[in-house]
Amino acid sequence: MAANSAEIFDTLVQIWISQFGDAWEAMAGSRPAMSVQGPIQDPAAAFESDQPQPVWYRFTLGKEPGGDFFVGSKQWERIGTVVLAAAGVDAPSAEDVLGTCGEMLNQAAAGLARALSKQAGREILATPGVQGSAPPHDFPCTAILFPIEDRDHELRLVGSEDLVNQLCSLDAGDKPSAPPVQAAPSNDRGRSMELLLDVELPVSVSFGRAQLPLKDVLKLTTGSIVELNRSVSEPVEVIVNNCVIARGEVVVVEGNFGVRIREVVSRQERLQSLK
Repeated sequence: MAANSAEIFDTLVQIWISQFGDAWEAMAGSRPAMSVQGPIQDPAAAFESDQPQPVWYRFTLGKEPGGDFFVGSKQWERIGTVVLAAAGVDAPSAEDVLGTCGEMLNQAAAGLARALSKQAGREILATPGVQGSAPPHDFPCTAILFPIEDRDHELRLVGSEDLVNQLCSLDAGDKPSAPPVQAAPSNDRGRSMELLLDVELPVSVSFGRAQLPLKDVLKLTTGSIVELNRSVSEPVEVIVNNCVIARGEVVVVEGNFGVRIREVVSRQERLQSLK
């Protein structure tokens, strides 16, 4: 890989680490200390040969043709268990553990796409991660280490040549730039929240839900009434990025609907709502 390509891929790695740390902190309330250990020649052979085999997630950035990047680790189960434990979820199922890891990876990929979109001046989208086979051995790969309970755990971040070439094709002024170096993790909640202030998330309000047979749906016309599973006295749900974060009551402010927050749900309940 050419020197310029290597520099751009290293910058992409730094952006991804920042976004993955944000996703971890949002779920667990603390941020892991992640360090880059340098390029790896063969993504698959870089892992130790003992079992279990690493599990890889594949993402695609951009379109027509787009560029792929891969994230692999042998410790997804451990990572998900630690994050859920910090969120107050004891003895999680294997499905919950993998779902938590997948959610963090998807948030990191979406954050990476937003950062690249902002710098490129055009929209770059990221597909949700899909488990698959290991990436080709000749793709650029970087090792990332982070400690959990006094033991280093490892991730591999791999970019396809299409992805690197796509980033290299940007105008000089649009080349991705790494986020500023962050201080060591601390318990300062105010500093932690500042890391998330530029992240844009969709917010919606749910008044209730209903399930209807298809034959009843086809009968709906103007003036039809659909009964929801929530009474008028129950609070509505405030949903951010498909996750219930609060409940409140509907109000009207200068002719517009709004919601007065009455309850902020616990971290454990937020994680359960992601299922």
